[in-house]
Amino acid sequence: MINDENDYLKVRLQKEAIEAKEKEAYFKEVYHVLDTDERLLNYFKDFDEQSVIEFKEYYAHQKVYWRFAEFNQTEFKAKLDERFHGYCVTALKNIQYKKLFNAMASWMSEEVAFDGIQICWDWHKWLDKPLSCPHLPPIEKHEVQCYIDFLNQAGNDFSVEDNFLNLTPDDFFETDEEKGADRWTGDDEEYTYGSWFKYYDKCYGTEYYKLKPGTRINKENKYRMLEYAEREKQNPIDPNAVQAPHLNFYTEKKNFIRLFEDNEFKHLYRAHAAQTEQNSFAEEIDMELIHLCDAEEIIPIESNDDWREGVKIACEKYHRETAILLIWDVYEEYLVFKPIKDGFKDWERDSDTYDELRESVANRILTGRRLMGEPEDFNF
Repeated sequence: MINDENDYLKVRLQKEAIEAKEKEAYFKEVYHVLDTDERLLNYFKDFDEQSVIEFKEYYAHQKVYWRFAEFNQTEFKAKLDERFHGYCVTALKNIQYKKLFNAMASWMSEEVAFDGIQICWDWHKWLDKPLSCPHLPPIEKHEVQCYIDFLNQAGNDFSVEDNFLNLTPDDFFETDEEKGADRWTGDDEEYTYGSWFKYYDKCYGTEYYKLKPGTRINKENKYRMLEYAEREKQNPIDPNAVQAPHLNFYTEKKNFIRLFEDNEFKHLYRAHAAQTEQNSFAEEIDMELIHLCDAEEIIPIESNDDWREGVKIACEKYHRETAILLIWDVYEEYLVFKPIKDGFKDWERDSDTYDELRESVANRILTGRRLMGEPEDFNF
């Protein structure tokens, strides 16, 4: 039995590795075209430079998805548990994400130092890849059980796949009005310090990390603002100048595809767009029914004045309970991947603009240091 399981895992990992290489190669191919094709360069020159960088990265990733999802659709019925596998991966990421917050808070208050973390921007790499972060201890069984307990106590409006926060180093910045824990309250609270973080704090007594000062980000912002003011002084903005428009992926993608893609890809995109359009309402009710039909067991639907809300609640309960049953299996996969270099490559991805943006931020800080008459280094 063990050998069968090992053989299955080996074949699966080999298959995933092959697909990952194909996706990576296709991404590089697409990005190279976006970066070098004369027609595209002429198109991009009319837009804001930073928005073009973001558009190219996002478009390349989306094109990889559009390209490979065509094959995934044919295997959908054979992979009914894939979406639940994704929920469980997100659960493991959330466990590390809270520990990453704690590490960031300690570093921001200048209590600790970490190899490879010189400036606040360096945390962005690990915010995208919390499972791979070398500064965090591995996930332990009691933490998995803590997350399961969290799911069990969540209300019916809880969504497993959406419970991933949008924290950035800038959120640690302190003002006279918002200091300590005040930074983690207000309209954006669920996005920067949501229900899982609060539950973790309650279980492990780690709420004090919210109180740590954002000393480092405040120092860096002082230098960055000084550099910005000097740049504005040296290059004053012409009030009559026309600012280049922002290239927005969501509003421009259809026109971009119409102008530059071949007929075969246009057909593939239209198929995806049609499916997405059909599912826009399905996200409210139809997809819930589809998912409930996939279930092998009978799913009870509680009485509700709005039958659609009753179906939605039943589906959410089914999703949550099924994910809970699979979390331990995905945790076993995590333990297999953890000691392997780039073991979480299929679960996490690097940002292709990280290094470029990091260099820009670092140069601004160093320039600010120079303008203050201080050494051009990060030892401040």
